[in-house]
Amino acid sequence: MKKAVTNQLEQFFEFVREQGVIGLAIGFILGGAVTKLVAAFVQDIINPLVGIALGAATSLTIHTLPSALQKLCGVTF
Repeated sequence: MKKAVTNQLEQFFEFVREQGVIGLAIGFILGGAVTKLVAAFVQDIINPLVGIALGAATSLTIHTLPSALQKLCGVTF
């Protein structure tokens, strides 16, 4: 019984090493984080600036960009 469990663990670790599962998991997590960062940057920084440039920003206040930077970077003003 103990030998069967040990054999299964060895096979599992061999699979993880050969297939690069850890690298895949890290890439998946980083990809999700970068996606959220880019979405927040575009929504809170780029879109208001484009709205100002095109004259479409009717509800833009002076506090929009600083609050967006605070949201992205965690910086308080």
